[in-house]
Amino acid sequence: MKNNKPSLLHQRTINLNGFLIEDDLYQLEAELLDTKNYDVPNYDRGNINAGEPIHKMKIVLTVDKEFYIKKAKATTFFSPFKACNRANNNFKMLEGIQIKHGWRKNVNEIIGNVNGCTHIRELLNSLATVAFQTIHGHNSKKDRDDKKENNSRKYQKNNKEQNSKKPSLLSSCFAFRPNSEVVKRLWPEWYKE
Repeated sequence: MKNNKPSLLHQRTINLNGFLIEDDLYQLEAELLDTKNYDVPNYDRGNINAGEPIHKMKIVLTVDKEFYIKKAKATTFFSPFKACNRANNNFKMLEGIQIKHGWRKNVNEIIGNVNGCTHIRELLNSLATVAFQTIHGHNSKKDRDDKKENNSRKYQKNNKEQNSKKPSLLSSCFAFRPNSEVVKRLWPEWYKE
């Protein structure tokens, strides 16, 4: 009788983090690590031993509160080919663009195909989500802190101005559809039956 227990062959670990550098400036980091549980012969590296990284890459973006990329730095620590790290400088071409709707398309136009690294490009897809979670989360926290600190006219004025703008998350997913209970609770003026 065969052992039906799964045997791990490949493991990909992705770490995604968002940091506040200073007011209105954020650092987004994504790191990818690929390992196998068996040795892999490799022309450029000789033998890649079991558990040793096949790929280990990192991309760091510095973005402002409007999601514009101020700095982009890619690093390849391990790859199966010596040539891979030569694509890292191309990721600087992302500087100046905004993380917004159409992000994946923009990334592919700038550093797609032979201009970049497939794995780092994949990380950039997830970093867009990290950007929104980091920046929107931080802004929400600041708003809550401001409200607690002083229920002054300044807060009320800023809040009124904010409420007149369409929430960026409206219609972005099932929970934020215009006729949802969530929208009714968070943004009643944008709720539609």
